[in-house]
Amino acid sequence: MKRFFIPFQMVLAIVVIVTCPVRDAGATNALSVVSNTYPSGTRAIEVAVTLTNDDAVWGVQFYLRDTPDVFTGDSVLSLLEDDDFVVQGNDVGGVYRVIFLNISLNDIPSGSFQTICTVQYTVEPEFQGAVELDLSNIELINRHGQYMDVVTSKGVITIGGSTYLTEDITIGEHFPASFLLMQNAPNPFNSETSITFGLPVSTRVTLTIYNLLGQAMQTLVDSELTPGYFTIPWNVQDTPSGVYLYTMKANGFQETKRMLLLR
Repeated sequence: MKRFFIPFQMVLAIVVIVTCPVRDAGATNALSVVSNTYPSGTRAIEVAVTLTNDDAVWGVQFYLRDTPDVFTGDSVLSLLEDDDFVVQGNDVGGVYRVIFLNISLNDIPSGSFQTICTVQYTVEPEFQGAVELDLSNIELINRHGQYMDVVTSKGVITIGGSTYLTEDITIGEHFPASFLLMQNAPNPFNSETSITFGLPVSTRVTLTIYNLLGQAMQTLVDSELTPGYFTIPWNVQDTPSGVYLYTMKANGFQETKRMLLLR
């Protein structure tokens, strides 16, 4: 089937003629960069962007930014190939802009899971550590022109099993220069995931899991810790699928991130 480019703004304009777009505050939809871990010395990696929708979706647009201090050379974008969809992607100054539209008579049904695109990167020689990749300028709409709520998850790409971000460490040190909370990995996950954080000083730390109602579900850490990096597993056991929050508090520092559990 011949592919063609339809500007996302044009699609929205066409839909607006039928109905004025308003935000659809329905169930949870998630657009995620998939985390992955590679052995030391890896030069080629693949990053995937996935859509998990609880609502029926008609169109998606997002940007995925390159990381020039870690990746080198040309990257290769691969898009979903399916006659029911128009998928377009282009590189704008190191940022991939991807548009994903359903051209069939049916919406992308609720409960679906799609890998929209993958990007192959070449890693700088001798690089070992972790880097976060995230999405921006995200828009989801249904066929009625309503903007849909969406949560996003950063992907943590780790090479060599290291758990720190390169920009947060000075060579020769074994602890970060500032407080650090990383995106859980893997994410999305099925039964168990791990959360890594870093402390520049000795302090009391709490790491707590919450549901979207703000109710505390489990405290993974509540103790005095020394400077360094810590990786804490969370075994979800009978926890249902959904989006969950985890919050780290330490010495005036507080940060919250989202994670997606898929059964």
